[in-house]
Amino acid sequence: MTEQPIRSELRDGVAIAHLDDGKANAFSHAMISALRGHLDRWGADGGAKAVLLAGRPGVLSGGFDLKVMGAGPNEVHGLVAAGAELFCGFLEFPLPIVIAATGHAVAAGAIALLAADARLGAAGKFRIGLSEVAIGMTLPTSPSQAITQNAHAALWLGPDEWLLIAPADAVSPLRPTTPDGPAALVDVSHRNCGLIISGPDAARLLSAGCPLNLDPAAFPVGTSTRTLFGKAEIVLWRTKPETFRLEFWRSFAPYVAGLLSEALRDVD
Repeated sequence: MTEQPIRSELRDGVAIAHLDDGKANAFSHAMISALRGHLDRWGADGGAKAVLLAGRPGVLSGGFDLKVMGAGPNEVHGLVAAGAELFCGFLEFPLPIVIAATGHAVAAGAIALLAADARLGAAGKFRIGLSEVAIGMTLPTSPSQAITQNAHAALWLGPDEWLLIAPADAVSPLRPTTPDGPAALVDVSHRNCGLIISGPDAARLLSAGCPLNLDPAAFPVGTSTRTLFGKAEIVLWRTKPETFRLEFWRSFAPYVAGLLSEALRDVD
């Protein structure tokens, strides 16, 4: 990261803020604080007639800082709240705010564009948009969180990785973007196998091969995570109090089925 995430100058009555953190121009606490300082400086009768925010060549902003977004719910809430306050400040600012999209503008970068009074865009094959629009739902940002909407589900696997579960005819049109820029969408339908375990003894049955504490207090409804079932890596998602969904490679299906059969005899 450069020493200062933005560089300010006054040119012909326009207060210009050049965003450049040396990477994706992520909306970190430092970037948000610097932008607020820029607006405070020029909005308090600093001699400017308008404000221009511009990224560096190739990128306006890749969205919120992924390191913070993957740190935990409190950190996510703090950063998103700070960003929301900044963007609301754009709408209430006494001077016109123009944003020059010099490249990719995704996630919070796209929201910043929407909050400006006017927008300019550089020519090029750049991605501008929100993941939520591309897939028709909000991606979870908190660790081990799963979000469902209609027939779609998004499971958090890491700060920059999700497992999307959708009807077969909804997979190919999806073109999501992530907070760090354009993303790769890989169809793993041919590779994965899904299995639903449901009933009063579902958690007990899974505990025969899963090391996690599946008590509802420790693993509530809506929780999903990578874990092991025996020696097979799985994604485990609690969809209801007594219902779990397992996702694993098809090549592990005979092994998982055999281990479940053995565990079922012990449960019975």
